[in-house]
Amino acid sequence: MKLTLRSRLPLLWLALPGLVAALKLAGCQSPPPTAAQNSAPPLARYAAELRAARTRQPQASRYASQLGIFVDLTRPDTENRFFLLDLRTGRALVAAPCLNGRTDHRGRVRYSNELNSNCSSRGLAWTSYAEAYPGRFGVAYRLHGLSAGTSNLAARTVVLHSWRHVPAAPVVAGRHPIQSWGCPALAPTRLAEVVQHLRRAGHHRVLVCLR
Repeated sequence: MKLTLRSRLPLLWLALPGLVAALKLAGCQSPPPTAAQNSAPPLARYAAELRAARTRQPQASRYASQLGIFVDLTRPDTENRFFLLDLRTGRALVAAPCLNGRTDHRGRVRYSNELNSNCSSRGLAWTSYAEAYPGRFGVAYRLHGLSAGTSNLAARTVVLHSWRHVPAAPVVAGRHPIQSWGCPALAPTRLAEVVQHLRRAGHHRVLVCLR
């Protein structure tokens, strides 16, 4: 007996669950979005953390009261993760993607303060306009650790620098930027914007929270 399209529809409907399962096994289903991917960066919280960290520093007056940097590597690497903030208003003066160091087999950022680990570090640090030096990728800015997780930044040469292959804006999901050797590297145009604000901060140190 010849089956018409109308008579085939029930058979196709019955076969649909098996087809969907096969596609899942073949890796054709996109992973569910995470909370971080669905949420906007909590800029006000970042600014509050930086303000509180400044008050805890010895000789707090040496640190800029209106400027701070928050690097949130818990956010997807296709989105903005570097934020130069106005600490008075919580507004992002610069928001940009940045690179992270090594990751695990699931693509999650690994953190380490050990020499030659090529990992990102987690903790508090500072930089300033006066910390500029000619680096391998152009002008770079030294980062000085202020906590146990960042005490080896200088020894590891983990610095703020630019690289032409870093995207200047969020990219399409699935097109992941390359990893660094632990430096929070930015696109050249984005670093140029950061430098303008560091220059205005003058001799003051600018706090950097690495998350």
